Amino acid sequence: MASPDNTIHVRNLVHREQWQVLQGHSAKPNDVHFSSDGNMVVSCSDFIVRLWNVRSGVIVRMFQGHYFNILGCQISQDGNTIVSASYDGIRLWDTTSGEETNRLTYSGITRFVQFSPNGQLFVAFSKQRVQIWDTHSYKIVHQFPEYAENIEGRFSPDCCNIAFSSKNNVIKIYNLKSRNDVIVLQGHSGYITDLKFSSDSRTIVSCSKDKTVRLWDAELGVEIQRLEGHSSAVLSVHISQDGHNIVSLSDDGIIHLWESIAKSSKKLHR
Repeated sequence: MASPDNTIHVRNLVHREQWQVLQGHSAKPNDVHFSSDGNMVVSCSDFIVRLWNVRSGVIVRMFQGHYFNILGCQISQDGNTIVSASYDGIRLWDTTSGEETNRLTYSGITRFVQFSPNGQLFVAFSKQRVQIWDTHSYKIVHQFPEYAENIEGRFSPDCCNIAFSSKNNVIKIYNLKSRNDVIVLQGHSGYITDLKFSSDSRTIVSCSKDKTVRLWDAELGVEIQRLEGHSSAVLSVHISQDGHNIVSLSDDGIIHLWESIAKSSKKLHR
């Protein structure tokens, strides 16, 4: 997780200990993601995308070319491509050579990008619109001007849906095949800062400035569980592969580890 001291802290949740501190950014990282195999971390800040070896803590490669601060980045499921988003548009990078492979013009400041799990699509957010791109043709296949106020989006692991968090404190689930909103999740009383699908695509976990973490049935649109215990805004949330554990980070630097059934938490780090 990104830290205010410009480092990235990697923690082992099984042994509940800090595993690695990644140092190299000159400003706080704006976005951080693991590779699908867990061996690499991609992060962005200060005009540079960095790819790290998690075990050694060494920077494997740096990707330079953006003229402005980079707001979002992610590595593809196969680990071959990185997408990055900045005020100057979207760029794609080859992780092996470090070369820029494509540069896409985007209307407005691109705030967030994410690959679909199958690597065939990626979504990009600006203040004007949300666009979904095909990674082979580099053409826009879906565009949502009506979603301009959305914060970010997450593809479901089965690639059938994408969930959007919005500034009016709701989550909208959009079906990519029917191209319709299928579910609206309402309940948060504050700005939704992060959301994730479970591995089976049936559950969404979200966090908010209302200091709560919530689990939702993504098919029925109902709240399953509300996790309370943070004393300040919750900034980031992740759900384990088996769906049994949730980890959340608040802006006071405290990490909570939750069981997704029992409404209790354990503070791992301050």
